Amino acid sequence: MQRLHVPTSPALRRRRVRDRLATLLITAGGVGVVVSVLAIGVFLALEVVPLFLGADALDARELWWPQPVEGYADPQHRWRPEPLVEGDTTHFGMAPLAWGTLKAALWALLFAVPLALGAAVHSALYMPRRLRARLKPTLELMEALPGVVIGFVAGMLLAPWVERHLAAALLLLVMLPSGHCWRGEAGHYCRFP
Repeated sequence: MQRLHVPTSPALRRRRVRDRLATLLITAGGVGVVVSVLAIGVFLALEVVPLFLGADALDARELWWPQPVEGYADPQHRWRPEPLVEGDTTHFGMAPLAWGTLKAALWALLFAVPLALGAAVHSALYMPRRLRARLKPTLELMEALPGVVIGFVAGMLLAPWVERHLAAALLLLVMLPSGHCWRGEAGHYCRFP
């Protein structure tokens, strides 16, 4: 069977090139996300494996059960991987880490779920169609990125800045919402050209 050659217009060829470029960028983004998550896993594994090998290897009892701690009569759950003073013992209790992780996840859910539901309702019911059409690809890209990767990158980029400018960071957290509220209220009373 012979294929017929159908001439294509320049606009159709440009669209095909744009589609191929978009497909390539989306595929590269997906591969980048997978590689980032795998790199985080490898990093964590390389940091943890030495704890379970060698003469000072830990067992499950040391990780999950209370351990004797200097200055306390009863065993305690502690996480202190490095001694505070020379000659002090280290403690690798996982219970404080697990409990802290659960508390952080609960607090994150308490803030994230209402915000996400509100954003979904707003974008579905109240947002103009043109704005929704422009924001939808951005939101879909944000869905593709795992929170672990975003948190890791934010921690690597923002943590040094916040450490150097703690007062400015706290002031920013306080002033942004209050400034936004003031601007919203002032807009009702002031007329801008």
